[in-house]
Amino acid sequence: MARRILLIEIGRGLTLKGLIPSVALYGTQSGSVKADGGVPPYTYTITAGLLPAGVYLDGATGLFIGSPTEAGRFPITVKATDLSGASIERAFVVTVIAEPLVLSGTAPDGTVGIAQSYTYAVAGGVPPYTFALLDEPVGWDLPDPSAPTINYTSGTEGTETWRIRVTDSEGAVFELVDNADFSASSATPWTPADLAVAPAMWLNETSGYVLDANGHAKNWLDATANGNYLGQILPSYNPAITSAAKNGLDALTFVAANGTVLGGGVTPTINIAKAVTALSIFMLGNPQLNASASLQRLICIDVNGSGNYRAGMQLVNSTVLAAQRRLDSDSVKTVSMAQSDSGWHIYNSEHDYTGQRVSIRADGGGRSDTATAQGSGSTSNTSSYEVSIMGTSITSTQSASGNIGEVLILGYIPTDADRQKIEGYMAWKWGIEANLPAAHPYKAAAPSV
Repeated sequence: MARRILLIEIGRGLTLKGLIPSVALYGTQSGSVKADGGVPPYTYTITAGLLPAGVYLDGATGLFIGSPTEAGRFPITVKATDLSGASIERAFVVTVIAEPLVLSGTAPDGTVGIAQSYTYAVAGGVPPYTFALLDEPVGWDLPDPSAPTINYTSGTEGTETWRIRVTDSEGAVFELVDNADFSASSATPWTPADLAVAPAMWLNETSGYVLDANGHAKNWLDATANGNYLGQILPSYNPAITSAAKNGLDALTFVAANGTVLGGGVTPTINIAKAVTALSIFMLGNPQLNASASLQRLICIDVNGSGNYRAGMQLVNSTVLAAQRRLDSDSVKTVSMAQSDSGWHIYNSEHDYTGQRVSIRADGGGRSDTATAQGSGSTSNTSSYEVSIMGTSITSTQSASGNIGEVLILGYIPTDADRQKIEGYMAWKWGIEANLPAAHPYKAAAPSV
């Protein structure tokens, strides 16, 4: 009889092992689980827990695939099932390590008045990021809070310092302190002498004073070639000269109680407002606000000796007004602007006789204006009686108090570009650039040629 041999294969028990190394956030996941024993092939499933976002388990190979987009420890339970239906479960932990949030970079040095841009580098943390600029100097800007790019223009020599902060989506924060050195620009500073149409009158701290025996100013000379000046024939009304009144520059000091005033007229005859279609006046100083209803004159171009304005500015009830009339027979038209303090400011009035409009603004801000009922055209062909500042020789009851550093009168209304140059020139020269609006083209640096 033939003998038969029956071979029975007894499978080994099913086991499940895993090799899941820690992975960096946004790194490539290289872990896997592997079954052994039982009857291959195997399938793998997760029966408990969740993998980090961006990673999944390949059910046929046991490989973890993808790049994690969230950090932390992720406990999971994996089940391996063989061909016969036998299964085994085992707990594992997938660990994702977040790299520290870091912002790096150094903005380059620059030249005063030259615009620059710089983009920092960010790494680690959990995007998206939000950026903020802190303790920034004047002229620094971070236009987009989702990008680490700054724009900057320094208005002064030396070292500027600032901070930039990044915050990730998990609330992690990193701050970087940066600085840059700025050297003087070789550009020539712009002044009103560079206007295409010369000023009608320009009074400043270098145009010259004629002094009386007390050292007070009895004449303030014109910086233009027109030969004009403002004067005073009564010594007791001459304003004092205050040394280094603002930003190291001298200014004239007027005291309303003393009736101090400077006026120019008769000798010489100042025909600034004679037969013109427009005027623009800039006055820099710190005239003291008047809380009462009485009128105080800041600057007045008078044409007939009656104290009526052809053009000018005045204080009433803590407001600054621009006033004008076109013809000698017209009534005076005004527009007012509230002013909250008696600090140093640039006041600008525009008198458009052709457009029948008078307006006023301060420190390069928005203007207040009004249409007038006076006919369109030129002013009367009448010689100016006087140009006076901080009062009028007609009466001593309308004098104003404060310091005046500079006065500029144009026989036309300048373009916005030229007006802003004048504002930038005065603001930086007298150290009040902080008064300029944030969007002013010369907020960060003075104009240059």
